[in-house]
Amino acid sequence: GYLLATLFASFGIAYRYWDWVDRPPTWMFFRHSLKTLLNPKGFRAFAKMGTAAADQIVLQRFIRKRSLRRWGAHFLLSWGCMLGFAITIPLVFGWVRFTSAGLDASRYQAWVMGFPAFTFPLDSLVAAVTFHALDIAAVMVIAGCVLSFLRRRHDEGDTATQRTDLDLMPLLLLIAVSATGIMLTVSETYLQGRNFGTIAYLHELTVILLLLSL
Repeated sequence: GYLLATLFASFGIAYRYWDWVDRPPTWMFFRHSLKTLLNPKGFRAFAKMGTAAADQIVLQRFIRKRSLRRWGAHFLLSWGCMLGFAITIPLVFGWVRFTSAGLDASRYQAWVMGFPAFTFPLDSLVAAVTFHALDIAAVMVIAGCVLSFLRRRHDEGDTATQRTDLDLMPLLLLIAVSATGIMLTVSETYLQGRNFGTIAYLHELTVILLLLSL
C-alpha cells in the first residue's frame, strides 16, 4: 500500500509540475534557468543558490518577518514533513534497512542501497534516535498543525479566505498520520503490542490518503 501510493503520488506530482512548467511564462523562466546553469560562467549561480536555500529552505527567515507564530508553524510543518519523507521513502523502496549484526543480537546492522553502512548497539543513543526519528517528525508536525489552527482561528484574514479542502483537511490528515504513527510506538513500548495490527492499518490508510491528496 505504501509503495503503490508513493508511486502514484510521484507520477501525479511530476505530471502537475510539468503542466506548470509548460505554461509560456513559466517555461521562459525554466528555459533561462537551465541555460544559465549549463553555461560555464553560470556555475557562480550555484553559490547564490546555496545561500538562498540556506536562508529560505533551512532557516525560512522570509516567513519570520511576517510573524513568529507563522514562522514556527511553517518551520515545524515543513521540516517535520521533510524528515518524515526522507525516512519513509528509502524504507518503502528498500534503500535503507536494518538487520541483526551477525550472531550478536544486541547490535544492529544498517544497510544503505544494499551495502553495509554501520553497526550500533540497541541500547545506544544512536539506536534511540534512529528508531524514533519518525516519532520526532510526528511531534514536530502535530505542533506545527496546532500552531496553524490557532493562527487560523485568530487571524481574521485567514479565517475569511480559508477553504476546508485546501487549508483545513491537509492539516487534519497530517495530524491523523502523525498521531497514528505515535500510537504504534505507544502500543509497542507500553501496551505489549496491544491493537498494534489495527493501528498499523489505520496508519497505512491515513498515509495513503495523504499521498493521494498530494
